[in-house]
Amino acid sequence: MKKIIRQLIAKTLIFFGLVDRQYRRSRNENLITSIYFHNPSKELFESCIDWLIDKKYYFISTEQLYSIINQNENIKNGAVCITVDDGYKENIQNILPIIKKHKIPITIFVAIEPCENGVFWWSYISKYNKQSRRKISLKKLKKFSNYQRVKVLNEIKAKIDLPREAMTKEDVIEISQIEEVTIGNHTVNHPITTKCDLQELSYEISEASNELNSWIGDDVSFFSYPNGDYDGREETLLRENKMKLAFTTNPNFINLNSAINKFEVPRFSINDNGSFEENICKMVGAWQKIIK
Repeated sequence: MKKIIRQLIAKTLIFFGLVDRQYRRSRNENLITSIYFHNPSKELFESCIDWLIDKKYYFISTEQLYSIINQNENIKNGAVCITVDDGYKENIQNILPIIKKHKIPITIFVAIEPCENGVFWWSYISKYNKQSRRKISLKKLKKFSNYQRVKVLNEIKAKIDLPREAMTKEDVIEISQIEEVTIGNHTVNHPITTKCDLQELSYEISEASNELNSWIGDDVSFFSYPNGDYDGREETLLRENKMKLAFTTNPNFINLNSAINKFEVPRFSINDNGSFEENICKMVGAWQKIIK
């Protein structure tokens, strides 16, 4: 969907009051708003945080969220939990100064292999498609078995060189010392976990936990499903690796009025390339009501 159309939709939702109604709902129905970013610009991240502050939301960490869910705690309305997926190096300059300024807790879910080698696997596909007549559909590639996807990817990697886009191991260690930052598990290679066999799945979750634990000298307790895909096999492995919560990309509020599966925590997504108006709609769940 073209950016201009998306912005028009967002302005329409705001004009007709759907955003305001969703905002009031989030403040009055014992709901927690859970929002995740990937690689936002400093301007977008700051505008989203400023909007939340202006609207009197208050920020809770993933550890606080776990305590609320696990102990069925009562909270005042307006809680919001901020998470960031993947571990882009630009997060350091675009996100961290803002969260330190406002003392906002965030969890950054880190994938190990990109930290070690510098590049997220989908960037190889994007670069390949720009320079080749024979295009590879990223959407179709995600439907391949993990073995098949890796085979295709390795052939492409041998032909393409890309600059670093992920945090380094040293970056992860350094930011883990920031009071507001929690490091989370996002697997080793950022696979589509539903396309992994059990051995691959065990490696992706367990090895990532082991590596991150050794890097930061502390237990990693939170997990985010790569690409948002899961099929239930992950839960046993997550429990074995002492994960307290696992975050999905299901666009819903965390509803304290009903039973919550700690391994299927919903989140609203932010479009890194979207307008501020679009992302206001996304943060309150108004966008997701009409765009599936």
